[in-house]
Amino acid sequence: MKARRLAGEDNGFALLVVLWTMVMLSFLAFAIIATGRRQMRMAALERLHVQLQAQADGGVWEAAFHLLDPARGHWSADGVIHHVRHDRIVIQYRIVSEGGKVNPNLASPDLLAALLRVIGAQDRIAQTVAANIRAWRFPLQQGATPPAGSAAAYVAAGLTYGPPGAPFQT
Repeated sequence: MKARRLAGEDNGFALLVVLWTMVMLSFLAFAIIATGRRQMRMAALERLHVQLQAQADGGVWEAAFHLLDPARGHWSADGVIHHVRHDRIVIQYRIVSEGGKVNPNLASPDLLAALLRVIGAQDRIAQTVAANIRAWRFPLQQGATPPAGSAAAYVAAGLTYGPPGAPFQT
């Protein structure tokens, strides 16, 4: 009789186990739903990124087309902003000519000196700075006299760095 009574007296332990199992399952369901929402949000952002990238790539090609088009739709490289609507996106195009710029990696010392004179440098200073730019860009050749902007001049000035003898990086 006692064994039957003890087996029947679980004092709600089974109910407690069921409730804790339900709580754990609800936490698990919540975590799965939250992860799913986060993944959906990330997928939507990735899709938007891909769409905008495709619009930007298409915009470059469209600007090139209008730049090369000899007809009425021709766009000049004058810096004017052109607005074009694609789907729900408005793209602003601005084409600027790079023709008047000087690349210090390709420019001759005479061109660099002339550019410096145009912006107000005296002739002697313009020649010196142009020579220093060239010395910074190109390594000193063996047997040549080091110019003012060479590595020897930097060492003589007590500096711990010198011209790399490589093109400028942008």
